[in-house]
Amino acid sequence: MTQFVTIAATVPLAAVLVWLAIVDFRELRLPDSGTLALLIVGLLYRATVAQPLWIFVFGALLGYLSFWSIAEVYLRQTGTPGLGLGDAKLMAAVGAWLGPLGLGPVVAASALLALSFICVLRMIGRPIGPGQQVAFGPFIATAFLGVWCIAYLPFDGVQSWTF
Repeated sequence: MTQFVTIAATVPLAAVLVWLAIVDFRELRLPDSGTLALLIVGLLYRATVAQPLWIFVFGALLGYLSFWSIAEVYLRQTGTPGLGLGDAKLMAAVGAWLGPLGLGPVVAASALLALSFICVLRMIGRPIGPGQQVAFGPFIATAFLGVWCIAYLPFDGVQSWTF
């Protein structure tokens, strides 16, 4: 039953993450309607499976507070915002779905994806300069979905690993 619920939850998760990535790429903002919905649904999902819910509540808090802290320090050091709170809310959703141990792989993968994107832009002659904004949400969303699929979806009938 849990495997069915996990597979069924993946479709709307992927749809919302794709939508959030597109909106953030175009408008440099992550709508609360998507990030908070993912947070709530993630916690509801976790309440239906056989793992203690408090772990995922802690993961959501840790995901939010870690990115909020980075944004706050950057703002105080530079006087300009460098990371939106939509990214922090999306990381809260990551923590709700994957737990605190899932945050690290998502942050690492999203950072590598963003750096790769910037390198490709430089190689094709469109470098990102200081003061230019790059949406980080699409990279978080892509990494989140990738880590979710690797960790929780069965491949060839075998579940690879979980947090």
